[in-house]
Amino acid sequence: MKHDTNYGLAILKSILAFYIVKTHCFDKHLAKNKFYIYILGKDRCLHVPSFFNMSFYFNYRILISKDSKNICKRFERLLIPYIFWPVIVYTFNNIFSKLCKSRSVIPFKKVIIQLILGYGIINTFWFQLCLMITTYVFVFIIYIFKESYLLILQMLMISSYILQYSKFNDYIFVNLPSNYKMSIGREIMMIPFSVVGFNFAKYKIINKLRSYKFKTIMFSALIFFIIDYFHVFSHLGDYNGIKLNVLSVCLILIFASFPLEKIKNKYIKYCIIYIIRYTGGIYYLHTTVFSYLRLYIISMRKKTIEGVIINYIITYLICHLGMLIFGNTKAKNLFS
Repeated sequence: MKHDTNYGLAILKSILAFYIVKTHCFDKHLAKNKFYIYILGKDRCLHVPSFFNMSFYFNYRILISKDSKNICKRFERLLIPYIFWPVIVYTFNNIFSKLCKSRSVIPFKKVIIQLILGYGIINTFWFQLCLMITTYVFVFIIYIFKESYLLILQMLMISSYILQYSKFNDYIFVNLPSNYKMSIGREIMMIPFSVVGFNFAKYKIINKLRSYKFKTIMFSALIFFIIDYFHVFSHLGDYNGIKLNVLSVCLILIFASFPLEKIKNKYIKYCIIYIIRYTGGIYYLHTTVFSYLRLYIISMRKKTIEGVIINYIITYLICHLGMLIFGNTKAKNLFS
């Protein structure tokens, strides 16, 4: 199902993709520039909440359609990179290790653990696993509860927050290995972001607020600043608590309200769309690119901002090449 392109959210997706690379490939302790330290060094962790919010916002129609074909396409898009990138990395790494007579061979059991827990070979894939689980939960609730599914989703969000603020979610998984805690424990944290994104689409909140673009931008920015600077909500660590949900909503409203649809130059619009078309691929590949290239590029090894930029560009080019080769096949889901 097609949507009118919101160019503000398109730009936000690109910024968040860069932020993800920064999160895993940048060391603020090595930065001397105060601007870098404030903008890039502060661990706001807004990329995951914002992507979850937007994912369920943009896929609202698919979820409520009960159209098995479209729902299967959604899962296919998520499953292809989730399954094949770890296998590709495993194969490439072990062939390369044998040719170079290196000891860094990945055991096959790590592939199994990766596919079950989203952790082991590509540790960031816990996000992909949680996205698939949450999508399945939404489809199940919408199909089973029919008329009352909205109430059930709100109750699910409230229950999730109760588990988080009571610290029961952490307690349940505190004695588990970190890989279990990361993939299973974080699923509880992702539910509120998903429900909020779903609600925004259901009640057309963004469309309504865009009628008051300037007021929405200013008010959202003010709320963001107050909560972020004055610590209105206690940050419980990781992705727990309501703070990150409110901040991500403010961020989304700010970018969604930019009147970029008034841009008449079609080439500028095309450039915006072209820049964001590999957001998924950058997420899938950036840690792997970092792992294999940091030994050869000094700036990467030092985890500087230059290394982040180099990593982003190289990952983008790999995705671009992949789309040129596989763009007409289902393998395109590996890069987009």
